[in-house]
Amino acid sequence: MNDVFRQNHVPISTIAYSPAFEAEADQALAAHARGQLWTISNPSAGAWRVLMERHIQSMTLALANYAQGNSKVLTVPQTLQKVITGLQVMLFLQWSMALPFPVENWASYVWPDKSGPGNLVRH
Repeated sequence: MNDVFRQNHVPISTIAYSPAFEAEADQALAAHARGQLWTISNPSAGAWRVLMERHIQSMTLALANYAQGNSKVLTVPQTLQKVITGLQVMLFLQWSMALPFPVENWASYVWPDKSGPGNLVRH
């Protein structure tokens, strides 16, 4: 998922996080699980921000657990280990995710000249 967010990280980061887009983010995860790719206009910019925050926080949580000696994020039965994919793990971690850390809102961040964000689709 890093590749999905990397190309639009800066413009997504400028959008204020809003819980109002959490349901749409869940719908986008379900669509992604069915093979539908996300575009710059679908889901909405607000849902993109929720999805990116969940992605960042799920990675942060996994790294924090690993640093504390807990390297198991979820248990997968041996019979399923060969068919579980990164997408399924993402769905498990991020579906209706209660964020474990405070949200950093970058929407009011003052960008240095000429390094500011582009747009997702002018949000």
